[in-house]
Amino acid sequence: MLNNILSVLYSSILAVTAAVFITGAFMYIIGSFGKEDLKSSGKGMMIGSLVGMSIVLFAKFIVGLTLYFMYAGSL
Repeated sequence: MLNNILSVLYSSILAVTAAVFITGAFMYIIGSFGKEDLKSSGKGMMIGSLVGMSIVLFAKFIVGLTLYFMYAGSL
């Protein structure tokens, strides 16, 4: 049950961070046509979403490793 909950959370968070990255990319492209505030905001969104994705992936690795050692690979 815990594995199912973590899987749903993992998928949801990755979908949100991917959407934020795509939104940031569009803002960066639009900002390239002269709007520097949109360009910097888009760049910040893309960097933030990549940081968030890496944190989620690292947390999934740590939780998976912990569960593996707790249940001796029964998952």
